[in-house]
Amino acid sequence: MSENDFYLTLPCNASLDLHPDNTLTRYATVLPQLISLLGQWECCLVEMQYTHSWDNVTSDNTWLGVTLNGIDFVVKIEAGYYDMPETLIRAINRSIRTVVKEKKVKLGYSDITQKRLYT
Repeated sequence: MSENDFYLTLPCNASLDLHPDNTLTRYATVLPQLISLLGQWECCLVEMQYTHSWDNVTSDNTWLGVTLNGIDFVVKIEAGYYDMPETLIRAINRSIRTVVKEKKVKLGYSDITQKRLYT
């Protein structure tokens, strides 16, 4: 990094005494010292950190229909955050096993094709 380059960290909770309405997504902060820039400058966002606070399966009313030997089953999928397709597949397979007692139905996932597999 050259002498004309610098990094600036702007945490959302640094100036709460001056900006009590700050949130994670909209905030103002006070710089520790004045930065005087002459001429034209270019800036970019190098890194962003955030609190993970959402689910990708958002409702306990999420379900999957399974038909085996002409019998329909409703398999509920627990609301939560599933970080990888494999994690979601494992949760679905656990739910399938609680409803469909036979081990004939199993969901899988292919990393290569990035598609679901049914067996």
